Parts: sequence; structure tokens; C-alpha cells
Amino acid sequence: MELVCFQEFVGLDWIALLLAAAVVLALLAGAYFLAKRPRMWDRKITLRIGDLSVDAPVPVLSILLGAALLVAAYLYLNSRFPANGEGFDEKPKTVGFMVESLRRRAGADIQLRNGADSLVVSQPIGGACTTALVENLCWAYRDSLTCNRDGTRFVIDRK
Repeated sequence: MELVCFQEFVGLDWIALLLAAAVVLALLAGAYFLAKRPRMWDRKITLRIGDLSVDAPVPVLSILLGAALLVAAYLYLNSRFPANGEGFDEKPKTVGFMVESLRRRAGADIQLRNGADSLVVSQPIGGACTTALVENLCWAYRDSLTCNRDGTRFVIDRK
């Protein structure tokens, strides 16, 4: 998961992520305050999973539940934006071909200027999302291309 992919989140993704973060913070804060009270360590809750039964103190369960939510959020983000989830391996291709493909597949808003569409890309280019792919393309061909953002639109110029 590349951090630039957060720019591609839609409203519902942000709501789910913020809600999960709030729940994790509440659980960890609750565990902290419960851990400061000695009586809470004596209070045990029985957890049963199939034939397995475990007695654990309340603060430990709060910490484990918070950690489980963090892992679940990470797994969700990793499945939503897998490494090289967007990519072009076939060679050679032009920047124009790549941009048209990204527009069709992901609805990318990319503007090409000064003949950037005819630049031949001779190496595999990929990224976890469209934003990461465009940034990787611009980095790999920084001697031939200049890339800027105009709001949510990428503007790619040929030098």
C-alpha cells in the first residue's frame, strides 16, 4: 500500500477508515484507563472459540481487540491497493496508450501536453493505484517528462 493512494479514496472509504480509527483509539484508551485500575486485572472474561476457552483480564482483551481492528484495517487497505495493482508490463508502449488505458480502467484525469503522448516507455511501470503509477512513470522518465498536479488532474508535459 502506497500512501499516495489515500488521494483516491471516495467518501465511504474515508468514513469507514475514520470510524475504525476512532474505535481503535477508544479501545486503546479504554485499555489504558482500565489497566491503571488494579481491580480490573482481577476481573476475567472467558473467551470461547470452538473447544478452546481462555480467561483473560479486561485490559488485555481491549488491547487485543484494538490490535485486531488495526490488522483488519491494514488487510483491507492492502487488498484495496495491492502492490503494483495498476501496471503495464508489455513493452514497448507509449505514454498516450498508458493514459488512455488508465482513463478507461480507472477514470483517471490526465492531460498530456507537448507531445508527451508519443514518448515510448520501454520498461515496466506499476503502482498500487493510478496516482502511484503516474508518479512512478514521472520518476522513471524525469529526464523526458515533467509532471504536475492541477487539483485532481495530472498534467504531463514533454521536456
